[in-house]
Amino acid sequence: MRVFSAIANFIKESIEELKKVTWPSKDQAISSSIIVIGFIVIFAMFLSLIDWVVEFLILALVK
Repeated sequence: MRVFSAIANFIKESIEELKKVTWPSKDQAISSSIIVIGFIVIFAMFLSLIDWVVEFLILALVK
């Protein structure tokens, strides 16, 4: 039974801590999400470019 009381205590404390959090506004969340998605797209393009260059170099060495 101590396990159940420990779990209940953990959930209660977690809820109390979540009430203390300062959540971002909708506009802040949207703008931050757009920035993150933008960086992901740029990083994916960068990795694709590196992959293309490495593939080109390997094929040039194999020939």
